[in-house]
Amino acid sequence: MKNTRRTWKEQCEAASGIRQRFGLDQAVNYLVGEKFLGFLRAVDREPALSPELPKFVAEVRRIFAPEVIVAFFEARGPARSRALGHGRVDDSFEGFAAEGVGPDEVVRGAEEVLLLECARELLVGPLEVDPT
Repeated sequence: MKNTRRTWKEQCEAASGIRQRFGLDQAVNYLVGEKFLGFLRAVDREPALSPELPKFVAEVRRIFAPEVIVAFFEARGPARSRALGHGRVDDSFEGFAAEGVGPDEVVRGAEEVLLLECARELLVGPLEVDPT
């Protein structure tokens, strides 16, 4: 557990160096897109890591302004729709098979979408939908 805390703290520190050398986009892609999402996957496999999650969330929020984190997730919107089959609404895999996409890929895509939405909710709150 102590090693896990050191790891995410080191990753947060590394994000500052990345930001200085390569810019804000690279830093947020590294910390949120790689390390934070990877940590969420690890928590799913190893629930004993979950006490570190709120601390990691707080540190990411301290490092990046909310609008930077929101922009990160908004940029992934097209990837989310591709992962779910270009916005298909039918519940069969027949159309996917014609495009060379099998059930396993669809499931992996859906898992990735759920992971992104979980991360978004943890870091910036739930996605607000305009009812109009």
